[in-house]
Amino acid sequence: MGKKGADQLEVRIQQVIHSAVSQALAAFRESILSEVSRSLGAPAPPVARAGRRGRRAGGATGKRAWPVCSVAGCGKKFFGPSGGARLCYEHFVEAGGQHPARAGAPARGRGGKAARPGARPPRGGKEAAVVDQLLAFIAKNPGLRSEQIQKQIGVKQPVVKAGLARLRAAGRVKTTGSRRSTTYAAS
Repeated sequence: MGKKGADQLEVRIQQVIHSAVSQALAAFRESILSEVSRSLGAPAPPVARAGRRGRRAGGATGKRAWPVCSVAGCGKKFFGPSGGARLCYEHFVEAGGQHPARAGAPARGRGGKAARPGARPPRGGKEAAVVDQLLAFIAKNPGLRSEQIQKQIGVKQPVVKAGLARLRAAGRVKTTGSRRSTTYAAS
C-alpha cells in the first residue's frame, strides 16, 4: 500500500471514530434528558425521528424510541391495544383491559345484563339466534345427525357445525356415536 492509500485509510479511521463518538454522546445526552425530565415530572423532550437513511438529527443512527406509558411516574413502553391513552400493559389491565373509551362501562351479556367476570363477549345476533334455533330444534327432534339438522333447518353447514360445537361445549346437548354417526339430543 502506498502513501496515498495509507493517508486515505487514516482519514477513514478518523471518520469512523468521530461518528462513533458522536453517536455515543447523542445517546448519552438523550438518556440524561429523559431521566431528568422523568424525575421532575415533566414530559420527556421529543425524540428526533429517523430520516430516510436511518439517521437522526445530529447524524446519529440507532433504534427507534418507543413512546412510554402516559401514567405519571411510569416509564414503561406503552401497550399498543391501549389506544390513545398510551398505557403500559399493567395500567391497561388495571383499567379493565378494555379500550380507554370503554374502561368505565361494564361488559354486557344477553338481554342487557352485566356479564359474569371472565365470560366471552356475546357473538353477533345472527349466530346467537342460530344457536337458540338449533337448541329448540334438537329438543323437539332428538337423535338426528348434523347433516339432517342442517337440511331441515335450512342453515349453511359451517354455521350449524359452529352452533353445535358451542352447544356441546356449554353442555346443553348430549351426543351419542362418533364422527359422522354422531346424533344430538338436548341435555
